[in-house]
Amino acid sequence: MKFLLDECVSDRLLPSLEAAFRNCQFHSVASLDWRGTLDPKLFAAAAEASFDVLVSLDHKILRVDHERNALRKAGLHFAAIERPPVGVRGRDFNALVLAQLVSCLTLVLRTSPTAPTLFRLGAVPHDHTKRLTVEHI
Repeated sequence: MKFLLDECVSDRLLPSLEAAFRNCQFHSVASLDWRGTLDPKLFAAAAEASFDVLVSLDHKILRVDHERNALRKAGLHFAAIERPPVGVRGRDFNALVLAQLVSCLTLVLRTSPTAPTLFRLGAVPHDHTKRLTVEHI
């Protein structure tokens, strides 16, 4: 499976994700030089580059109809990670995001749905069945 980290997710997490999920590929918007690309164009480019999942802290994508429709049209799954609390920065910010990603991506890989699906993680779960939402986009 091929994952794309949106520009709001640090590309410093790539080595850790690649180590944790060895059979997957991880790239970031920054590493592909796609920074500043508007979301609908980004989704189309990601689909054309054979990405399966977009990982983002930007939940606005899900509330804006044309962005949600563009995501659906691209056929991408969307892993929505909860932004850490205000004031959390640097390594602590990345550690919280990484913990959520590991929890969420484990479920994405296990589920592997065919229709575009939203995986929304509300917090680092102790019991993912209570804190992780899965729904069709």
